[in-house]
Amino acid sequence: MGTAQPIAAWCCTPSWGFGDRRFPMMLFDPTRIVQVAEDEPYYDTNVVVVPEVTREAADEEIARLAAEGRFDWLLSPAPVGAGAWSVSGGELAFGERRFALRVYSPEELAVALGWADLEATRWFGNRPRPTRFYAENLLVLPSSDAESVGDAVARLAADGSLAWLLE
Repeated sequence: MGTAQPIAAWCCTPSWGFGDRRFPMMLFDPTRIVQVAEDEPYYDTNVVVVPEVTREAADEEIARLAAEGRFDWLLSPAPVGAGAWSVSGGELAFGERRFALRVYSPEELAVALGWADLEATRWFGNRPRPTRFYAENLLVLPSSDAESVGDAVARLAADGSLAWLLE
């Protein structure tokens, strides 16, 4: 990977990108992400939570994250050679390459997003305390034990959900 990239190079087009490369990016408000992830296993990449999903809020948060170097991992070279996906030390692993992985239960995710608990997300008018949240790879499962996480990663590898990380 090269040196840190200037913030002006990150752009906000229909897809988020750097130069001619585009990367998946999921924007949520703190209520919707919990609703989406609550009922079944959920995986997504580059999850950014903003107080309200607007173009201005998205641009501001993406610019802040880029300035902090949080997207630099996307610019590193793809792994060479064969390998298989696994979970190692709390990270996604493919051969020698490692990718950050944040695993939560729905309750843990709600608390990480500033809610008192999962139940608080269900009451109209409730608001979480302000917090910043970005996950390179977010996996929400009913249980975050090693076997459940390993099984989920195997399913994601088999259905091609992790393939973009190798491009």
